[in-house]
Amino acid sequence: MSVVKVTFEGEVRRGRVEEVTYEGLVKVVNELVPVQELVLRYEDEDGDVCMLTEQTFDDFVDQCKGGSLRVTAAGQRGRRGRHCPGKIWRQLHLGGGDTRGDRGVDGDAC
Repeated sequence: MSVVKVTFEGEVRRGRVEEVTYEGLVKVVNELVPVQELVLRYEDEDGDVCMLTEQTFDDFVDQCKGGSLRVTAAGQRGRRGRHCPGKIWRQLHLGGGDTRGDRGVDGDAC
C-alpha cells in the first residue's frame, strides 16, 4: 500500500492506493477530488511539470522513488463519477470507447 498526496486548489489531500497502477491511482484521486474531466500532473527530475497518463506512469513512479505518490489534480468543479463521468472514469468503469457527445444523468453534456 502506498500513500497518495493530491494537490487540488492549493490544498493537499491524502489517500492510499492498494496497488500502484495507473488505474488504481486514478480511482483514489477521483475519490479525493470533486471534479470531472480530471487531469493529473507530476513534477519530473528536471522540475518540469508533466501530464500523467498511462504512457508516463512508469516515469512518474520512478520519480517517487519509494516515497509518496504526489500529483496535482485539475478539472472542472461539479458533479463527478456516476452522475456525469469524465473521460477517465468512463475508461475505467465503462470500457472506454468514443465518449464525444455523452450526456450525464440529467442530460447535461459531460
